[in-house]
Amino acid sequence: MKSATVVLGALAFAALGCGSSNPAGPGTGGVGGGAAGASGRGGVTGAAGTGGIAGTGGAAAGTGGAAAGTGGATGTAGASGTGGAAAGTGGATGTAGASGASGAGGRGGVGGTSGASGRGGNGGATGSGGSGGVCTGSGDCPGGVCFQGLDGVRRCATSPADPPLRSCEFAPAGCCLQNSQCTQGTAGRCIPNAGSPCGGAAPIGNVCSYDTCTTDASCTAGMPAGATVSVCVPAGAFGLVSAKCVYGGCRTDADCTASANGKCQYGNAATHGTQCDLRQVFYCAYPSDPCQDRNTGCTGVLLCLPEENYQGRHCAPGPPMFP
Repeated sequence: MKSATVVLGALAFAALGCGSSNPAGPGTGGVGGGAAGASGRGGVTGAAGTGGIAGTGGAAAGTGGAAAGTGGATGTAGASGTGGAAAGTGGATGTAGASGASGAGGRGGVGGTSGASGRGGNGGATGSGGSGGVCTGSGDCPGGVCFQGLDGVRRCATSPADPPLRSCEFAPAGCCLQNSQCTQGTAGRCIPNAGSPCGGAAPIGNVCSYDTCTTDASCTAGMPAGATVSVCVPAGAFGLVSAKCVYGGCRTDADCTASANGKCQYGNAATHGTQCDLRQVFYCAYPSDPCQDRNTGCTGVLLCLPEENYQGRHCAPGPPMFP
């Protein structure tokens, strides 16, 4: 049995290409060592411990690839098992996973919805007075005033932008070209000349416009006969460039009860026939009136204007026109 073992050992050394002179020879020798491991099953007796020394050669060759792993099988013969363990260190270290990409930034929230605009009047009548968002006080209206519209809702009224101006060539004295020239009153604004409400020559040039009131109370003294309401309307409401007093027979829709579905509106006052009395008032308009906005129901040059008592409308001559 001993002689057979010697023969097997000799064959193993021959397969290693004379590995006995250099046990840690080239890596290709490791492949031979693996094959010898398969024969090592005969070394159950343990006498083939010398064969285990050959397994050490397999350890050096183990870095050469999977074939060295087969040499590890000879480890069952005892001492050569150490060689198998050495081969086990040949595994490659796993590459670290790439870090995840950062998440996309959150989309910004949608801006809040702006307040409802002032309710537009039907046709010739102007809106309810609001020019901005709904408010509870002037603190909600930077640069403006919180004003109650004719529908009862309070909205921000802000002074409108400067209008395009005309040339002052051939204009009467006092024609302005910028707001800074308007210093004779409060909140002076340079605006195109609207001319006289009583007709005459077509207006040219520009004039200064000033605020004529600050509170409703400042308008009481000038209330005309028959009017029940006096209001200081701020710049920006109803398209006004400057604050002014407006009088009439209603303040909100709730005041118009003479007929069904009454609406408080802002528009031209009764013209008193051919008299020059062009001004704006608050009056009640009803669906049952003989004429409606946009002068519907009126013929020729007649306009749909409020009654003298500000309740309802009728067809009447308009104010004088420019030639």
